[in-house]
Amino acid sequence: MKHLKFVALLALIVGCSQTGPLKVKAIDILPPGGDVDEITAYVDIQGAGIARLDWEHRAYGIDSLAQTEYWYVDSSDIYTSTLSVTDGWYWLSIYDEDSALLAVSDTIFCGTGSQVPPVADFYAEPTSGEARLCVDFYDQSLNNPTAWLWDYGYGQMHGGPQLRHCYEEPGNYDITLIVSNLAGVDTLTKTNYIQVELPEPPKIDFVGSPTEGEAPLQVTFTDWIISGSSPFGWSQWYFGNGDSLCTWSDCRYTYDTPGDFTVTLIRCDRYDQPGTMIKENYIHVDPNPNIPIADFYAEPTGGESPLTIKFYNQSTSQASSSLQCEWDYGDGIRDT
Repeated sequence: MKHLKFVALLALIVGCSQTGPLKVKAIDILPPGGDVDEITAYVDIQGAGIARLDWEHRAYGIDSLAQTEYWYVDSSDIYTSTLSVTDGWYWLSIYDEDSALLAVSDTIFCGTGSQVPPVADFYAEPTSGEARLCVDFYDQSLNNPTAWLWDYGYGQMHGGPQLRHCYEEPGNYDITLIVSNLAGVDTLTKTNYIQVELPEPPKIDFVGSPTEGEAPLQVTFTDWIISGSSPFGWSQWYFGNGDSLCTWSDCRYTYDTPGDFTVTLIRCDRYDQPGTMIKENYIHVDPNPNIPIADFYAEPTGGESPLTIKFYNQSTSQASSSLQCEWDYGDGIRDT
């Protein structure tokens, strides 16, 4: 700030010495604000007693005590007090020794900042969309704010006239902006201003290799994402024969029996939305001529107790003309 030199001409008060209660006739503060380093108060005070002088300061909506001094007044006189100043509003309050307020000066503004409190306003782009939604916030406040605080909807506070925040979770968010300058503070809240929706469930696909061959057939399955939200790290495979396996994207499975098998893959995103791919009769497993195929029939299959049943082995094998068989009759008795 500039230091202004000035000359103040004050009228001399002529008269007899006065005693009694203190009385302030006039307060002049020079210079009357502006870009200055210090200000001086000239106080015309009469009476006798102790006067307390409080210099008070307001900046960014907060009042504070800048300086206190005491005068011993015993007659009519012009008393002076000089204060070093920074940016903000200043005024002078004078009290007697019983803390009764005698007078308050005019308020003056020192510095080069705005003398008008800000009016909070803002906008954001975009204000709606699927999670993960990244939003840019722009300050549009009036009267030149110099400090900013943003609340993005769950208590996180950040500063700056322009910011970006990314929302991971779906929901509606209230946005608050607090702005301030030397002259004051203002707050604006926009309710449900940001609307974050669930993303599309993941769309997935997979391949198996090989997809056909003789039993036992080992197949490697690999999945990938076509579109939609990203999966949350796990895959659930169903191989068409009652078996399932939870693993990451690559999976190996061995088919021990012949047949055509429908394969299903399910992958959920972080919001528990499943993406599903089903491929009907995707894996074809042929019989292995070296592996016997078990088969049998029985006569009769029902009747009164005691019931005698004859079991006939129809198993086949191309590897050998002889087969080793073991029977389990279901009542704990086994036979070969």
